Amino acid sequence: MNMATLQVQYARVFGCDISRDGILASTLFDGNLELWDMSTQQRITTLTGHTCWSNTCCFTADGALLASTSGDKTVRLWDIRTRQSIATLKGSTWATYQCSFSSDGAWIAAACGEASVARVWDVKTLRCIATLQDKGEIYACSFSSNGTIATAGDGYCDYFVQLWQ
Repeated sequence: MNMATLQVQYARVFGCDISRDGILASTLFDGNLELWDMSTQQRITTLTGHTCWSNTCCFTADGALLASTSGDKTVRLWDIRTRQSIATLKGSTWATYQCSFSSDGAWIAAACGEASVARVWDVKTLRCIATLQDKGEIYACSFSSNGTIATAGDGYCDYFVQLWQ
């Protein structure tokens, strides 16, 4: 059941997320993100800042912040009210892939692909508080409501989902 098609102008779409307020964020191959109003199906704005493709994005539970990952080895945090980048989280030696906020929005985790790690940052201090090292490439991560982090990837034909407390 297709409701609508939101037409992106210039670049391939890699990821998307929807806030509780009905804002759709999409990540694009050109490094930009587009914000859409789901009720009107109109583009709100384009967020710029990444210097390489944007992979995925996620909103905090309250919809106030958006995080995006990129081939430029960073995670960007965006203030949805002002539509501005408020922080660039660095430290990855490879592209950052999937990201996930903790349920209270205090932490952001990002899978760092071929670097075989997922990193966790404190959103207030912008400090990396954990580096989760695994045996293979990590491409996905997610927080549970109790704070457990799941990471997924492959260890060269040894595919895995790892749980971290």
